[in-house]
Amino acid sequence: MNRRVYWIMATSLGFGLSLSPAACSKVPNPYYIEELGDEASSESSSGSTDESSTGSTDESSESSTESTESSTGSTDESSSTDTDCPPSESGCPCLDGTMCFPGLTCIAGVCLAPDDCTPEDPNVHVEWTYDIGGMQPAADTTCTVGATMQANAVALAIGGCDDGTTTLGILLDPMPPELAPVLLVGDTPGTVRLHFEQGTAFIRLALPGWGLWLVEGMLLVSGNAAVSDYPGEVAAVVGECPGTPKFCGNEVGELDRRGVRMLGQPVFDGSSALLDGNAYGWVDLARVDCGVPSTRFALIDW
Repeated sequence: MNRRVYWIMATSLGFGLSLSPAACSKVPNPYYIEELGDEASSESSSGSTDESSTGSTDESSESSTESTESSTGSTDESSSTDTDCPPSESGCPCLDGTMCFPGLTCIAGVCLAPDDCTPEDPNVHVEWTYDIGGMQPAADTTCTVGATMQANAVALAIGGCDDGTTTLGILLDPMPPELAPVLLVGDTPGTVRLHFEQGTAFIRLALPGWGLWLVEGMLLVSGNAAVSDYPGEVAAVVGECPGTPKFCGNEVGELDRRGVRMLGQPVFDGSSALLDGNAYGWVDLARVDCGVPSTRFALIDW
């Protein structure tokens, strides 16, 4: 046989053998079309997950991280502000309808503990003398009011009244420096109103530039608006001041120190305070003795 022909035949045979695997490739069974489809879909979905969902997940995770950071930052800021003084704790706000923790009392919007009560100051005094010459006082009269300093106190002398009988003396201790230019201006004419109700004396001075309210007795507010026209709310304060046991008849009772809330600020028994920059309050006496309230306080507004 010709060597050239043999080479051609061998080459053709080898080429055919090399193609035989492709010619005998495996044909998918039509009964596994669904399974192959699932695999194809899982492959495509995994591919899309690897590419698109991973990218979107990364983006969303980044955005969620950013939002978490921003929300965390805002939460930290707000929480730090809100928790500086948690409601219902000592010295912290007590909202309407919110109870303070046990042992605390809500006073003027603040939860106060027993040791939050202002100690009694023996130098705080509200004193007054009244001479009506044996006659009933007039409802309104015009008098001359003069103020003088007596140590740390201010003494008010009320006389020369139109009714010809009323004479008053008032001592307020201490005298705040803010009041000196208001009161120490010489004799000044002004309206004096006197009222007595349920064992309580109400004194009202109305002068140019300032006014005074002095109350002593069981009541804080009179039914006579002319003597209870306070510049703001005046009400009793039931604080956590320590009480003193005492005999109340045949039973053991207690003497409780209380206070007066003036213009939103509690002023306890035996203390005084500058209220809002142009008002000053003295509470010489604010107690409940065997269940009976007793108060003596003064308020000046200018």
